[in-house]
Amino acid sequence: MGKIKIVHLVWSSLLLYLTYLLSKLIQFDNLSSFANDSVHYLVMARHYSPWVDESRAISSAWLLQDFPPFFPWLLAFTGTAHSLLYAHLLVAGLGLASLYFYYLLSSRWLKSQGLALFPLLIFALSPGFILGLQGILSESLYFFLFIIFVLLYTPTRNNSNTKIVIAGLLLAAILLTRTIGIALWMAILTQAFFSSISQKRVNYQPIVIAAISLLVYFLLMTIWGPVKESHYLDILIRYLGDKDLYQIGTGTEHFFSAASQLTSLLDSWTTFWIIYWRADGFSSSYYVMIVLLLLSTSGLLIRLVKNKYDAWYVLFYLLILLIWPYPGQMVRLLFPIMPLLLIYGGYAVTKFAYLKKLSYRKNIFPSILYIFILVTVIPSHAFIQTRANMASEKQMIPVYEIFRSADLDVANRDLRLQNQ
Repeated sequence: MGKIKIVHLVWSSLLLYLTYLLSKLIQFDNLSSFANDSVHYLVMARHYSPWVDESRAISSAWLLQDFPPFFPWLLAFTGTAHSLLYAHLLVAGLGLASLYFYYLLSSRWLKSQGLALFPLLIFALSPGFILGLQGILSESLYFFLFIIFVLLYTPTRNNSNTKIVIAGLLLAAILLTRTIGIALWMAILTQAFFSSISQKRVNYQPIVIAAISLLVYFLLMTIWGPVKESHYLDILIRYLGDKDLYQIGTGTEHFFSAASQLTSLLDSWTTFWIIYWRADGFSSSYYVMIVLLLLSTSGLLIRLVKNKYDAWYVLFYLLILLIWPYPGQMVRLLFPIMPLLLIYGGYAVTKFAYLKKLSYRKNIFPSILYIFILVTVIPSHAFIQTRANMASEKQMIPVYEIFRSADLDVANRDLRLQNQ
């Protein structure tokens, strides 16, 4: 009974605080940035909207859009396409709702409702999660759908036909939300392939799920998809082929380099958890996050050896990011897998405790790890609150860019620039 009360107390306190903080960041009928993809999604959503006639400007701009359409469909049919405030609230609502399902997943993988509170708190309070809900972007919807898929689908042979169909439809929605959802599609088939080798028997259910998802994907893209062909494959071919490709927002040529990509991923990993870490160089907080990274990688490897499809998904996802040419987007792109890697860290510590025959203390060691991480993440909120208050005092929109630099002068410049 006491544990249940603690869980309820943590949940209620967390939701109250997040509601308060997000209200300072998104309670505006304006864009949070002019330098992200929000405009593209809104153009598509207003084209699809059945509630308001399409303007000539939207009709013309629509022809240039090639983003996956599921998020614009959601904006369109909920009526939020024509209100930036309601669109912000929808994105934030999906993010907050996903926390509940994330807690369920943490409880399942860590085998403890109490221990699962730590990943919940760390992820929910991370700068990457909070600021990731500022834009009218598809990550929160993608993560929401993904978590439900993982909770629903287990690669056994006794899934009901209903569950298989629902899993196929969910996977189609994931693919229609973000193209990188192909990592999940490949993951369930890879897991099935290695499982069939070890068990000497083919499990056809993942194949059926993958087939349903592709069928629905191509059907809906043919009927309601963008008229412009996707440019993602062309970008990757040019990038990997050392063709002239320019970083967004810079005038310098940017060619593929595995070392630079890994550096970008490492920087983004740290920035997601402790946004201001660059201000003091390599502080103790930075090294705490490196320890978490090492443990999370260990957990990933353990689950790969166990042939878990979620681990294959994270691996494929990271490999795709490794060749993605725009490092400025990495923090945002890492959003959907960071909570999984966070669980993997505690999962690895638990497995190491079993190896050392310390199973009677299995929750103590991951709890210690998570407490260190939580203590490292929380100070970021002083930074976020200060920048949000700075915008509020000047009666301006707290645009995303003011949180990206520790330099106050740069933040003030970006604040004025995007509030003109």
